[in-house]
Amino acid sequence: MGHSITAFSETYDSDLSKKVTFESAINYVPSGSTPIERSEDITEYMQNFTGNPDISFEGFITDDEENPISTTPTVTRMMDNRIKADPTLSPYKQCGYLETYFFDGTSIYTKQGTGALIDGNRFVTAGSMLYSHEHFTGWATSSLIWVASQDGRGTLEEFPTSGQNGGTRFTSMNGWTNSANPRYDLGYIILNSPLEHLSGRLDVAIPTEGMALSNVVSYSGNLFEQMMWGNERFVINTPELLFHDITVSNGSIGVPIIQNSAIVGVTTTLEKQGNMSQALAIRQEIYSFFSPQ
Repeated sequence: MGHSITAFSETYDSDLSKKVTFESAINYVPSGSTPIERSEDITEYMQNFTGNPDISFEGFITDDEENPISTTPTVTRMMDNRIKADPTLSPYKQCGYLETYFFDGTSIYTKQGTGALIDGNRFVTAGSMLYSHEHFTGWATSSLIWVASQDGRGTLEEFPTSGQNGGTRFTSMNGWTNSANPRYDLGYIILNSPLEHLSGRLDVAIPTEGMALSNVVSYSGNLFEQMMWGNERFVINTPELLFHDITVSNGSIGVPIIQNSAIVGVTTTLEKQGNMSQALAIRQEIYSFFSPQ
């Protein structure tokens, strides 16, 4: 049996903002109590799906250009100013931990990140969590998502029996998928089933320029426990970028910047500017990308 896919697109005003959607034939959500166990589980599934017993799990795609693949979730030593979030409260309970799994024909690779619900079944994250230009080029094969309010703890130390979801329909923009342009590194996943009735949702908005009190919500992708962090701090809004000094660890790509219960930006592949982290702002040009289906 071969690995088949479906891809199609819808055009908006700008070619770079063209919505590109990929639908994988691998409708499988892996199981396991750690990222490695889940990665090994989907590797075994792909061996059976393709009939190729030589498929192997190669490791985690990292943000480190010198070491793009790690056999374990990357541990980063850093000064950390994050605060453990209460996942039963907004805007934290609409946010979640994300794993995406990539298949290059012979190997499985895993990425770890963060995202948030914007309506019943759409989970917003960075486009780079869905379409990789790192190590190899291509779409994710499958995904696994926890929305934190569902396990009520904000950690994933134990395999939860609820709050787990997945999706195999991924959407990003032409500017990212075809050009690796970081100004278009945004995307979303259509979940297998809606969660809005359990956790609520966040809006998407264009930020007003200047300083704004913001929530920056992330998961520590560098730890097995996958603890949820949040910090309410002032963020500098510009038309293109948002700047903040909140710690974002390796594995936290897709971290939403939330102002007045709306996502106004997403942490992507942008490099730090001095001590400040950069997030991609939801600017007018790409606002329609997040319009309802």
